[in-house]
Amino acid sequence: MLAKLDKLYRKYLMPVKYYADDTFLVSYPKSGNTWVRFMLANVMTNGEAEINFHTAVDHIPDIDVHKKIANHIQPPRILKSHQPYNSKFSNVVYIIRDPRDVYVSYYFYLQKKLKGDLKNINHFIKNIDTYGISWRDHVNSWMDKLDATDLIIRYEDLIHEPYENLKKMADFCHLNYDEELLRLSVERSSFDSMSKIEDSKGRPFTSKEDEKKASKFVRAGKIGDWKNHLDKDTQQYLENKCKVLMNKFGYL
Repeated sequence: MLAKLDKLYRKYLMPVKYYADDTFLVSYPKSGNTWVRFMLANVMTNGEAEINFHTAVDHIPDIDVHKKIANHIQPPRILKSHQPYNSKFSNVVYIIRDPRDVYVSYYFYLQKKLKGDLKNINHFIKNIDTYGISWRDHVNSWMDKLDATDLIIRYEDLIHEPYENLKKMADFCHLNYDEELLRLSVERSSFDSMSKIEDSKGRPFTSKEDEKKASKFVRAGKIGDWKNHLDKDTQQYLENKCKVLMNKFGYL
C-alpha cells in the first residue's frame, strides 16, 4: 500500500523544481512533441546513446509523468509538457499542428483505451472532450502569452524541412552540434525509424493493464490524413471553430 501511495505521489503530487534556464517543449497532444524529443535527445547525447521510448525520458522528461526524473536532472534542462499556459514555463518551444490531423491522430491513439465510447471519428470530434481542453483553447492560451524570445514550430514545416527546423530548435536550446550530428538525429528520428523502435523496444507503461489498452503511438504522421477520415460536416465544424488560428498558421 505504501509503495502504491509513493508511486501516486511521484506521478501526480510531487512538485517539479523550475529553473530560469529550463527550456520547455509544449504542444497539444499528437502534435509532434515526442518526435521533437527524439531528435533533440539524439543531439544532446551526441548521437552516442540509443534513444527509444524508454530512454528519451531520461534526457527530456515529461513533467506531468516523469517528475522524479525531471527533479534529478541538473539544469539547464529540456522538459516536455502538454499543459495549457503555465506562467512557470520559460524559454518555450511551442509545436503546432493542423487541428484536423491532430484530432484524427488522437482518435486512433485512444481507440483501444476508450473502446465503445468513441463510436466514430466524427462523433468523437464533435462530442467528446477527452483531453480536458480543446485544441483551440490550448493554442490560444499560449499564443496570448508567448513573445519574441520563444519559438513556434509548425509540425508541417518539420515534415518538409526537418534538418532546418531541428537546427532552429537546437540553437534555441543552446545545444552543441555539427551538420553530421543534426542529419544523424533526423535520420534516427524519422517516422520509419521511430515505428521500428516502438515495435522492437516498446513503450513505458505504468501497468500491464495500461499496456493492453494502448494503441500504437507512431501511426501515420502524414500531412492531410484528415481528408481520409473526416466527413464534410466535421471538417466544417473544426474549421469554423478554429478558423482564426488556422488562418494565422496557414491551415486554411
